Formats: sequence, structure tokens, C-alpha cells
Amino acid sequence: MNERRLRSDAQRNRESILGAAEIELRTLGVDASIDGIARRAGVGVGTVYRNYPTKEALLEAILANHVQPLLAAAREARAAADAGAAFFAFVRRMTDASGDFKALADAMVEAGLDLNAAKQKVGGELFAAASELLARAQAAGAVRPDVTIEDVGTLMAGVNQAAVGGGDETRRSRCIELVCDALRGSQRVSPASTTPS
Repeated sequence: MNERRLRSDAQRNRESILGAAEIELRTLGVDASIDGIARRAGVGVGTVYRNYPTKEALLEAILANHVQPLLAAAREARAAADAGAAFFAFVRRMTDASGDFKALADAMVEAGLDLNAAKQKVGGELFAAASELLARAQAAGAVRPDVTIEDVGTLMAGVNQAAVGGGDETRRSRCIELVCDALRGSQRVSPASTTPS
């Protein structure tokens, strides 16, 4: 078996393990086990441990797997001609992703992951990219100059917490729009231009 095939098999195993671990965590929470994850992934327990030697390493890998698409979106948004529209589209995407991830994040915390520490460890690039999007939007006058990236994160977390309690997607969408309105600067961005495709 050639080296390329070995690398391909290893990557497929990692993806299978992460997918299985997510399902196990979502359905079983703290009762999710490495044995169960291995069975669901169709690999041996030893393969799980070779890729993720500890439960913490596995949970961090799941988190990183969710961060990567957002990081790619942030990098793409940096090249957008309309900095304000790009920033608000990214805020919406981040809020939606955080809402979808919340139940899994709660299960990961229950399983023993220090989520704040893990976010700092795997989310540094995303934080930097989001900060750059904010700075570009502020330079264009699309976002208030006194807004910090920490403000944005707090507002997004608040929207998702309220939406989880209410279970109403229409309400969450309205709250996101209200947050975006609160962030806007003197150079107004029309709602139509900020809707991601």
C-alpha cells in the first residue's frame, strides 16, 4: 500500500471518528464512550487512541472541526469589496453556527472539556480573522467605532442563549437583525446587502 493511500485511509479514519464522536455526544452526553465511538466509526479502539490519545484531545478536535468552516468563511470575507456587508454576513453565519453547536458544546462541557480554554486554544485564528473583519467594517464606517470584538461575541452569545430558551428561529433571526442594527455606524448597510447567499 503506497504512502498516499495510507494518508487517505488515516484521514478517512479521523473524519469517521469525529463524526461518530459527535453523534455519541449528542445522543448519550457524558455516557458517550470510546468503545461506542469506535463501533460507530467502524474502527478499532486502538485507532481512536492513536489519533486522539485523550478524551480532551478528541473533544478539542471536534471543536476545531467546527471552527474550520468559519475560519474559511472569514478568510473569504476579508477579500470582499463591501467590508460592512461582509462583516454582517459573517456575524449572521457565526450566530447560526453557534446556535447549532450549542447542544453539542453543552455535552462536551458535561464530558469534562474546559470549553473556554479549548476555544482559546483552537480558535485563535478565527478570533484574529473576525477582529480583522470588524476593523475593516469600522474603517468603512459600517460599524460603530466604539464596538470591540468582545462586544460582538457577547451579543451573539446572548442571542443564542435567548433563542435556545424560546426555541423560535424567527425570534432568533429578528434578534440578530436588532444586534446588527445596534452595531451599525454612520455608513448604513442595507439588510438586503448583508444577507449571505
